[in-house]
Amino acid sequence: MKNKRVYVIPRMAAVGLVTFWVIYVFWSHGFTMAALVESSIWLVILGATMIAWGNEVMGAVIFIILGLLYYLTSFNRMGLNTLLFVSGPLILTGVLFITDRYFAKKKRKKR
Repeated sequence: MKNKRVYVIPRMAAVGLVTFWVIYVFWSHGFTMAALVESSIWLVILGATMIAWGNEVMGAVIFIILGLLYYLTSFNRMGLNTLLFVSGPLILTGVLFITDRYFAKKKRKKR
């Protein structure tokens, strides 16, 4: 049961991130196609989620790089709370995918 949770939690976190960004884009820019294309961060997160679903390590690296990239590019422009609110879930999702890979590898060794 524990391994099932470790498998599901990072994937649900990734889907939650995509959902959050789509709702944020609609809420802040309206229901236009131009707003979706303009704020394409949700497409990048969706792509990272699709990659991570099949290859946990590659997806984890992408999520961690996205979080660090946002943190480093916005460091002087935003407060620490905003930086951690946006980049923290991305980095955490990457760490969860790495954890899933670790437990899956450990389970395969037991067989």
